[in-house]
Amino acid sequence: FASVVPGTLTTVMAMWGLVVAGRGEGDVVERRSGVGAVGCVLVGVVVLALCVWPQQRAAALADRARGAGNVEKVMSLFDDAVAADGLDSAYAFEAAKFARGVAMRVDDGDGWVVRHERLIDKAIARDPVHLMLWREKVRGRLLAGANGDVDALTEAVLAAERCVALYPNDPDVHLVLADALGALGRETEDEAVLRRGIGEYEEAIALDDARPEWETMRRMPERVRVEIGARVDELAELIEVVGGVDVADDGD
Repeated sequence: FASVVPGTLTTVMAMWGLVVAGRGEGDVVERRSGVGAVGCVLVGVVVLALCVWPQQRAAALADRARGAGNVEKVMSLFDDAVAADGLDSAYAFEAAKFARGVAMRVDDGDGWVVRHERLIDKAIARDPVHLMLWREKVRGRLLAGANGDVDALTEAVLAAERCVALYPNDPDVHLVLADALGALGRETEDEAVLRRGIGEYEEAIALDDARPEWETMRRMPERVRVEIGARVDELAELIEVVGGVDVADDGD
């Protein structure tokens, strides 16, 4: 926090200096020994070395990455930014999104999908309760599973379940889980998975309907509800096919 908000580090160190230099008793400040002052300086150096300087170097490298033209150069600079600051998840997150974008544009994107997985896992390790990181992992695993990789689709479901665990009352994360279950269910033709997907879509709608009045601006637009209805119908039809009932012959 102190590394990105101007003046905060100065304020923190000034307050720490007051603590170690003396304590107030009325209008009288009792001075402590010079050991306290030396300790204050050492703490400041440690904060700079572990937090501020790495963050500043990482920010500079990320700025260079955003301005680089060649995708390999961009990725190399982002990797350097991630390595420069071992605490911040932001640059690993940004690099992961970049890698996923490249994977979607190039003909042979498997290598970029692998890079995405490595980066987003690193970001999550640094900030395991950040919802957007888990949602990005879902996107990456769904992309990896687009060619029928059931393991990748299963990992997408697990990441989506983590999203729901973090924010169980958010309709959007239930949609994320429903989409992941739908992708896995289509590939495996597993009726239980498909039914779970429908259940998550229904849960998302129910939670959206239950939003308090002051949150009505965040309710799903009608077009989104129509899209969800279409997805539910698709999964329901697939369940009928998987269960041995041919929807095309249902009316005969």
